[in-house]
Amino acid sequence: MNTMTTSSIPISSNADEEMHRVLAALSTVFNISTGGNSNDNSNREAADRYLTQFQRSSIAWIVADRLLSSTNSTVTSDPHSSTPDGDNPTNSIGDSSTQIQVHFFAAQTLHTKCRADILQIDPAQFPSLRESLMKFLLLNLQKNTSATRAIVTRLAMALCCLAVQMNWDTIIDDLLANLQQSPLEQQPQMMHLVLSIAKLLPEEANSHRLLLVDEQQRRAFVQKLTLQAEQIMSFLFYCASHSPETRVREQVLTCLHSWVRHVNMQPQLIQNSQLIDFTFVILQAQDFDAHPGDLFDLAVDVIIELLRCYPSDRRENMGLVQKFIPLVMALGYEVQSPFRRAVEEEDEDGMRDYCRIFTEMGESYMSLIMSHEDLNQVQLVDLVLACSAIPDNGEFIYIVFN
Repeated sequence: MNTMTTSSIPISSNADEEMHRVLAALSTVFNISTGGNSNDNSNREAADRYLTQFQRSSIAWIVADRLLSSTNSTVTSDPHSSTPDGDNPTNSIGDSSTQIQVHFFAAQTLHTKCRADILQIDPAQFPSLRESLMKFLLLNLQKNTSATRAIVTRLAMALCCLAVQMNWDTIIDDLLANLQQSPLEQQPQMMHLVLSIAKLLPEEANSHRLLLVDEQQRRAFVQKLTLQAEQIMSFLFYCASHSPETRVREQVLTCLHSWVRHVNMQPQLIQNSQLIDFTFVILQAQDFDAHPGDLFDLAVDVIIELLRCYPSDRRENMGLVQKFIPLVMALGYEVQSPFRRAVEEEDEDGMRDYCRIFTEMGESYMSLIMSHEDLNQVQLVDLVLACSAIPDNGEFIYIVFN
């Protein structure tokens, strides 16, 4: 019985040949073959090494594009071709679940290559690559399943990397224009796509895995994002206020979190944004189960990130700080506040989340706490002490003093 030794075989420049090898290797890795050696760990490890090697090759651009263009009827191993170790493929991998796995691998490959191997292709090909990625994004977006959403995310990550590589600094404007011009029945899905790309764009632009010929290109692109922050904030509030869909609101919060963390937004812009009020409304919920999904946890993460990024020891942040103080105090200082209610109901998740906010505020606003001016610092200190006084196994004390 032969073992797969794909990792020792050079990658060819023949797209058809490598496509058959990739399909055979994926069949082995995903253990979807009905016969042969797919259950053999050594075969699977060899196939995995081959796929990693393949992803670094220049032919991977073409093969990944063909894999994403394939359908259930075409995603099959050629019965007349052989795997790199000389074995004939024993199965077709054309079922829908396998097609998703194949498409995800292809999307992952394009993301990897847009990050690190962009020099393998001529810059004149960048526009056609962009169009190809957009085509595959829209095709998978229409399917709207949990499995295809993972493919959409990978393709969106690839598009964001390409945007930096080709200095496509109008990407936000172009996507919003596409959203406005799309047919009414397609706008909900397009909104999901724009929110996904808007969230990923600053993350990919700042990633150390994104390899650029000139780092100045990255700095210029991120600076462009800073100039588009007001446009993004307006778009996010529009989405939050016009869509009742939980998934949209979750995307709004994850996108806001990404921009707060990675883009140097002016504090006045955040201070004047209605997104802050939208986020605190979620945290003020009378019923902890009122917000389905991860909405509450995402709102907590946004507020904590804002507190970290805009501390009180910077003069330009004072307007935002003054807006935050009463909003955070309302979460925990009054008898009927959500934090007090969580303590009364012994809701550990609620107590934990509010304690994270209070302790982060205490750390970020330390200059105010230590100030000689009377700014009601005692209230914040009381909240932090209330967190440390919660009887438990030490978790809340760890949150306070970590």
